[in-house]
This record gives sequence, C-alpha cells and structure tokens, in this order.
Amino acid sequence: MCYNKVGISIVVYELTENKKNELVNRIDEYVFSGFMVSVFMNSSIDMSLVDSCILLSDENYNNRGLGYAHNRNIEALISVGCNYYITLDQDSVCLSDDIKKMYDYLLHLPKNSIVGPALNVQYNKRKIFYYDRSIKYPLKNDHSIYSVKKVIQSGMMTSIDNWLKIGKYDETLFIGEVDYEFCYRNKINGGECYCIKTVVMPHAVGCGRVGYGLFSVVLHNPVRYYYYTRNPVRLVVEKRYPFRVFCFAIIRAITVSILSPLAGKKFVCYRYVIKGLKDGFMCVKGPLCE
Repeated sequence: MCYNKVGISIVVYELTENKKNELVNRIDEYVFSGFMVSVFMNSSIDMSLVDSCILLSDENYNNRGLGYAHNRNIEALISVGCNYYITLDQDSVCLSDDIKKMYDYLLHLPKNSIVGPALNVQYNKRKIFYYDRSIKYPLKNDHSIYSVKKVIQSGMMTSIDNWLKIGKYDETLFIGEVDYEFCYRNKINGGECYCIKTVVMPHAVGCGRVGYGLFSVVLHNPVRYYYYTRNPVRLVVEKRYPFRVFCFAIIRAITVSILSPLAGKKFVCYRYVIKGLKDGFMCVKGPLCE
C-alpha cells in the first residue's frame, strides 16, 4: 500500500541536543517509509539536518499555540497532496508501522472518523491508557478497535476532508482542550472517535502524579493549569460545551489547588487556577497575559 497521501504534522518547541537528534532520526524514518512530514518550529532550533520535509515557523518564532501550529502544518500537507494526517509533538514516539496500521484501520471507517493509539504514559510505564472505553466495535469480528469520547492530540489521525468539514483546530485556545474541542465538534457533526488498543504509543503526560485517597492529579508546569481551567470554562460560557464540563473543570481546579502543594508546588498552581477561572468567565482568548 502507498502511504504518500498520509501527512505527519509535528510541533517542536524546546529541545535538548539529544532530543533533537532523536527527532531528526524519527523524521528520516517517516520520510523513508513514504510519509509526507511538516514540522512547525515554535523556537529557533537548528533543524537543518532534516531532509525532505517541510519546515515552518512563525515570524521571530513566536509561540502562537498548538492549534495554530498544527493548522499551518496541515495546510502545507494539503499543498503537497495529502488526504490524511496524524498530529504528533516532539516527544511522541509513534513508529512508522504503527502509523500505517492506524491508516489501514481508518480506511475501513467512515470518513468523519478520528482514530488514536493507546497511550503508555511516561511516568508509569507499566500502565496503558485506553481512554474511556465503551463497548461499541465498528468493525465486525475485530475487538482491537472501539469507540471513545475523545483522543488526545498526540497520535490523532483523521482525513483532510474531515478536518475541512468540521473546521480547523481552535487557535484561540492556545493549549489545553485543542484536541478535545475538535473531537467534540466531530461528535456533534455525526463523527466518532476510536482507540486502537494494538497500537501503543509512549507519551509524556506532565511530570508525574500526586494523590491523596480517592483523588489524584497529573503534575504539569504550573502555567498549564491556567489553560486547563480557563478553556473548558470559556467553552461552556460560549455554549460550545455542555454544562457538565464546567462541573468537571471546577472539581479539577479544586483538586489541583489542594493536592499540588503536596508535591512541593506550594500555591503557585492555585494562582493560575484562580486566574483561569476568572478569564474563562470573561471568555479571554489566546496566550496568558500576566
């Protein structure tokens, strides 16, 4: 099967020299396997070692968010004739054979389908996340793929036609909810998301997890909690998300504020959560302005 109609969108921010070399080798493997690759640079990293792929960046390497970067990559992939794409970030280790397997599954699904891999999170390599499983199998006699409510940006694959139909990634969200909001729009337009449990992708999710009793939270850079709080609240206020998402956002905000000091984060996360709540109600868009 020919895979030159499948594009890979990669977003790069800060890279160590070792990480850069790993990424260059991965890109070379993708190109050798027949995929088209577009890389959006959110920082001034020398990627001149990469051959046969599209290199993009904003003026002065301004970081304009995940949605903006992937949208520019996908537009570039369209210009070279791609019909399908997968979104990855610099830490996503998705092998060429796994991308081929996801593409082969996608060809047997309706065109408004989104597929993603199971995730093996970095801070707990023994645990594999299959998302929120529902007993709904789209392919007869194949229980290795099943429907889920959403898939994350890293490893998300769909058709260009679907991306054009439901609209591009929301660039005003910056980070946080960019993937889930896209999946929600796909759902209300009649599409489905699927997880392929036979494709397992290592993925970095924060820097660990802290918990107490029944409650736990993934630890991130404190600034991220601003977006993880603001964006779902804003989308509810704008009536683009159901109200229950607001309830989940409040519970998460409270949990983060209580548990993050246990991990030595003091109360800096609390400050970003409160600002996120305030800006969410005011429907603030774009990057954080402090």
